[in-house]
Amino acid sequence: MPQPGDWTQFRLNPQHDATLLGDLRVSWRVQTDGGYSSSPAIAGDTVYIGSNGGTLYALDLHTGNVRWHYHAGTALMANPLVWNGLVIAGEGNQQWVWGDRYHKIVVGTKDNALLAFDAKTGRPRWRLALAGTGMPTGAIVAGTLIQHNGAGLLTLLDPNDGAVRYTLDLRTGANMSAILPLGNERFATSGAFENRIEQRNARNGSLIWSRSFSEEYWGFADCPFATNGRALFGDYVTAPPGTSKVFHAGRNAVEHAIALSIADGKIVWDTPLETGPVPVWNRAAIPLIAGDTL
Repeated sequence: MPQPGDWTQFRLNPQHDATLLGDLRVSWRVQTDGGYSSSPAIAGDTVYIGSNGGTLYALDLHTGNVRWHYHAGTALMANPLVWNGLVIAGEGNQQWVWGDRYHKIVVGTKDNALLAFDAKTGRPRWRLALAGTGMPTGAIVAGTLIQHNGAGLLTLLDPNDGAVRYTLDLRTGANMSAILPLGNERFATSGAFENRIEQRNARNGSLIWSRSFSEEYWGFADCPFATNGRALFGDYVTAPPGTSKVFHAGRNAVEHAIALSIADGKIVWDTPLETGPVPVWNRAAIPLIAGDTL
């Protein structure tokens, strides 16, 4: 089936429902240099995906043949974006260090950057160094590339040449979260320390609304929110009643699914799910909307 020419946000659409028609047979197999924390982007007949080993691959959609590859200095964990003949990848690892009074934790300890390549040849086109990891997936909204990095900085730039238009210090760091376009030149982003979700204007980054959460809630930096156009949907973990806060893997936590109004950020509903141990590196999951089901 025909694929889009551009891929401008995490998992293609605000519902994160980038499903394709087909069956479950293995059509091809490619040996790569590491595991994957990223999602692929498919534009035309090419699959773009970055590995935890730091290699960006361009693969033939039908055969799996490697058209080109580029090895970066560290992991490529973001969903690549495809725009106007370019592929844009986020570079940076998941390691964290203590920050300062304004940035309690900074994620990304080596070679944090946005990298742009010619989509056909893989030739590097531009590179923008970031203060924190480029692991969170950016988005292109109203012709502007928006990136929220692991140091809590929001950067708005020209996706064609990497020229920075604005940089704002949100003082809330992103990790595996993603910029979520909302239409009308708006977007949402989330982070931790402090736990916060915001809606902003894509032209200049100006704040439309902000919603903060208790430090006892974990996962807002890890969870890419999804939307059906009326509400934002995500999830987080918190300690079971009568126990101390959740931080370390293996401790019991209650998973919550949450919905926020796009209009003003107010909580529409917050539903506790199961209780169980927190897995390593995982405090939240990726929501997906299919029809009227979350």
